[in-house]
Amino acid sequence: MPDPAEIPGFLTPYRAVKLFVGFSGGCDSTALLLLLLRWGWRGDRLEAVHFDHGLRGERSRREAEHCAAFCARLGVPFRLIELHLAPGPNLEERARLARLAAWRELGEVAVALGHHADDAAETLLLHLARGGASGGLAGLRPVRKLGGVTILRPLLGYRRSELETYLRGEGVTRWNEDDSNRDNHFARNYLRNILLPGWYGASPACRAGFQRSLAALALDADFLETCAAEKLRELPAGRTSCTAFWRELHGALLGRVLYGYLAERLGVMRPLSHVQIERFRRELAAPHRNCCRFTLQRGVTFVLAGDRLELLCEESPPSRDVLWDLRRECVLQWGRWRLSCDRGSRAAVPPADAWHFVFDAAQLPDEIAVGARRAGERLELLEGGSRRIKHLVANASLPTAAVVLRDLAGRVLAVPGVRRGAVAPVTAATRQWVCIAAEILPGTAVSPDRPQKKSGNVGSAD
Repeated sequence: MPDPAEIPGFLTPYRAVKLFVGFSGGCDSTALLLLLLRWGWRGDRLEAVHFDHGLRGERSRREAEHCAAFCARLGVPFRLIELHLAPGPNLEERARLARLAAWRELGEVAVALGHHADDAAETLLLHLARGGASGGLAGLRPVRKLGGVTILRPLLGYRRSELETYLRGEGVTRWNEDDSNRDNHFARNYLRNILLPGWYGASPACRAGFQRSLAALALDADFLETCAAEKLRELPAGRTSCTAFWRELHGALLGRVLYGYLAERLGVMRPLSHVQIERFRRELAAPHRNCCRFTLQRGVTFVLAGDRLELLCEESPPSRDVLWDLRRECVLQWGRWRLSCDRGSRAAVPPADAWHFVFDAAQLPDEIAVGARRAGERLELLEGGSRRIKHLVANASLPTAAVVLRDLAGRVLAVPGVRRGAVAPVTAATRQWVCIAAEILPGTAVSPDRPQKKSGNVGSAD
């Protein structure tokens, strides 16, 4: 059971630093908040942050209210951040990346999270099943630096059952419980609820074995990451490097150096998959006679020419959807996209194309969402049927990451540079229209079939 008098040694350097606490209101984060108060964090040096992922409606609202009330009783500042995620594939990873992006928006901060020993064992097995390296297998470490964000995990030495006992001893008997944790279709829940309890029951010693393995893997990962950081310093400033440097890297360092290189040059914090690292290796090893261009992941493109490798300057788009109030904001920028809207009467409907979309104002909501394409997302077509947006974007050969316009129910209105959807079409009954125009800001090559816009009001008839 946690000892309130014993502060983990690695937290000592952060005693005078303001800590943000990821506070879901669950057992783990509640125990962490109480312990930090016991360890001396007070007033302006502690703030609880609750993320509403926008997935569970009224239940999410009640959980946020519980967190706000609990913090008010403790006298701890509270902040609510809404993420507006959409259901679909890779939800856990998308949620993690969205939270990391939100932390980064707060600046160079220290963040305390309530991960415990059971979480670490689950993560070890999940990453092992996915083919993770030592860095991923020991992903939950006491201290991690991700860009300007320092992640602290003071509870890794404790099991969840010990945290529950501690809370009851403090008089806390109610905390948030996520209903989705009982859905064993999720791999982590299957491990937590079915596989690991049976394993611990049959072989109690394996719990301590997991902890020893995690400690050894963390040492290996720390050593490799130190080596990778030293190799990274050998690269020249800028986005051009020598191919020999990358070809000569040991396989254990290639992915780590490449990740650090992208994080420094582009600010890209997305993890690199085994497939992406192997593709990078193959492209460098192939006997290219002339210039070769290849994309590793969204916003990460290289040009390989002889002994030179150039990283293109492609701005990474925002990681979260942006809400656009069409009546209050005439112009919105999303990544390299500039979107603008205009209104008019039925008598002067402007021409429409892949860069100008005209909607019936009475059917179009005043507020829409602007964001990246989602996995498996489809566009309902005016002529009937639907197409996968992934294929439409590939056929359009957009020179930058695609942007998608949706209503707040998730229906796709249009994909700029590609085509519009079936929502709010202009008909003979239309009295007022809204035209949304799109353009890609300078700094990126323009698709050759893109029409050139004339000066004047966006969306007006030429």
